[in-house]
Amino acid sequence: SILEVFGECPMELEDFVTASQIVQAEAKKYFIEFWRMNKGQRNGILWWNLRDGWPIVSDAIIDYYGGKKLAYEYIKNVQTDVCVMIGDNLEGNTGHPVTVVNDTRQKKEVKIVIKDHDTKRKLVNKTVSVEANGKIVLDELPVVNTNQLWLIEYVIDGRTFNNHYVAYNPPMKFEVYKEWLPALRR
Repeated sequence: SILEVFGECPMELEDFVTASQIVQAEAKKYFIEFWRMNKGQRNGILWWNLRDGWPIVSDAIIDYYGGKKLAYEYIKNVQTDVCVMIGDNLEGNTGHPVTVVNDTRQKKEVKIVIKDHDTKRKLVNKTVSVEANGKIVLDELPVVNTNQLWLIEYVIDGRTFNNHYVAYNPPMKFEVYKEWLPALRR
């Protein structure tokens, strides 16, 4: 919920809507990535409520009027045939694993650049090959004690794709995430 992520609930309606859409977008992105990064152990996710049937507040990704919510953009980025994702620091990990999943029938070469948004420092800069219908786990990024936005850009067959990861310890400041939004809507 908004309180768990940001530690407070914005009082202005526009900020409340933005905060709720951020939480929804990050949650749906997380669920899809979790299943994709565990390819072979878990082989799919079924999510629904694509579009609202009437004007209400809900977890749909397209509102009643046809407007695409923030979750639509995030989901579009993580449901590409080949996707680069960063996982959480879970049991057994020493850091945040970088995973590349290839759901195509051809081997793919993937050029990956991951940068810290605020410092512009490159965290990863490498090219990897991923077998058809395969998955590889690259280096783990270190656990950080500050809230950071890591921007993922990767190129496959001359086409550029984007994703991101928010490394944070809740709560984080809503104003900080709001400042990151333009970089996430690319």
